[in-house]
Amino acid sequence: MILGQKWLQEHRAVLDYERACIHWGTHTRQTTHWDQAPNRGPTTSDSINFAGVKHGFQPPLDRRLATLLETFGSTLADPATPTTTASTTHRIRVTKTTPFRLPPYRHSPNKKKVIADEVEAMLAAQVIEPSTSEYCSPIVIIQKKDGRPRFCIDYRRLNAITKDESTNLPVIQETLRDLGTAKVFSSLDLKSGYWQVPLETESRHLTAFSTPDGASYQFKVMPFGLKNAPATFQKLMTQDVLAGYLRKFVMVYLDDIIIYSDSWDEHLKHLHLVLERLQRHKLRLSLEKCRFGVQTIQYLGHNITANGNRPCQEHIEAIRTADRPTSRKKLRSFLGLTNWLREYVPRCAELQAPLDNLLTKNTPFRWTAAADVAFSQLKAALSKPLQLSRPDFATPFVLQTDASENGIAAVLFQEPHPGEKKIISYASAKLNHAQRRYHINEQECLAVVWAIKRYRPYLEDRRFTLKTDSRALLWLDRT
Repeated sequence: MILGQKWLQEHRAVLDYERACIHWGTHTRQTTHWDQAPNRGPTTSDSINFAGVKHGFQPPLDRRLATLLETFGSTLADPATPTTTASTTHRIRVTKTTPFRLPPYRHSPNKKKVIADEVEAMLAAQVIEPSTSEYCSPIVIIQKKDGRPRFCIDYRRLNAITKDESTNLPVIQETLRDLGTAKVFSSLDLKSGYWQVPLETESRHLTAFSTPDGASYQFKVMPFGLKNAPATFQKLMTQDVLAGYLRKFVMVYLDDIIIYSDSWDEHLKHLHLVLERLQRHKLRLSLEKCRFGVQTIQYLGHNITANGNRPCQEHIEAIRTADRPTSRKKLRSFLGLTNWLREYVPRCAELQAPLDNLLTKNTPFRWTAAADVAFSQLKAALSKPLQLSRPDFATPFVLQTDASENGIAAVLFQEPHPGEKKIISYASAKLNHAQRRYHINEQECLAVVWAIKRYRPYLEDRRFTLKTDSRALLWLDRT
């Protein structure tokens, strides 16, 4: 028998024995400590410097935010010794048990110093430990966006013999659209998120690496670069940490969390629920990378605003200043950037068709006049102000399709008020050799079928308007 079980259920109470407190409340969450000793407040290491917190809350809500962050100081403060969650453990399963020992890469004196400093820091943080493993993968030093070096291990050989773990990461474009009509946002970034997941003891020897000085170490936590690390982390966040909250007011992509709400007051409640879960699973945030209660926020390479989504300026600038590709590799790199933003541009597939043709197998790479025109037109189209609205499922959708001799295209939009048109997404595709021989009426019909399948999650189980300039299709609708 549990005394007070009915009250615990009614108030969705969560007991935290480690911190001697209870989180409770259905509408407004509260944290009550049953140990009322004078030292009950946060320790020095858990205290929060609110002056340095990036937020958009105005008085008096900013004080409520400060109180909330102090309540969950252990989740936001930088601990002297990093902690790991007890909610999951990463395991490595290999298909071959024959050890391999790859020789270390050669490094410059500057990189050798970086390696030595990083190894020393990881030993102090109990991230790695000395190893006698028969396995060994080489160290690589890559450059971050801000120019600082990043310590990594080249696990390609280990990944090649690692058994696959089935999982799917969320589709980024759908995640951005599913933020809906929210007006207030917070982004939370876990501090070295992978390192907060412990590595199974039996798997540690597989992660061994060697320094230029000949010392060998292995990871005690889940390192970056492992084949199934994203799957382990995504499952932790979706099946354990944020279960029950996803797509209600929070979404997560690996260690990037976004909380979204329709009002400031509601947002504070949502923040409380998410921070409560993170504390419960002993996960810590990087406070300097977090943003609380703002109306414009960067998430997954896009700028999220109360009025819609826009691409990050750095991606636009990279396309605008791109030089003409001189090889297949450079062209693929350029098209990778444009494909990231193609949902913002109408008929993008037709615009870049001459560039795609240069990547045809068994044909030499030759830059043509048509490719040069397409390159310039594509850069111009992506340099314009770009913005997409997010869908409001209380408003009917309109799907407009079109077809030409080279491709098919569609646009999904809504008209909440007369004369107001909110673009949700553009889509386009090239026609293959067989489809180009279709009659124009068949191509128009193909465009309709293709577009409905593409936007099925937004159109199914509801009435929508289909717009086309094909008289043949309109005639079919009237018969």
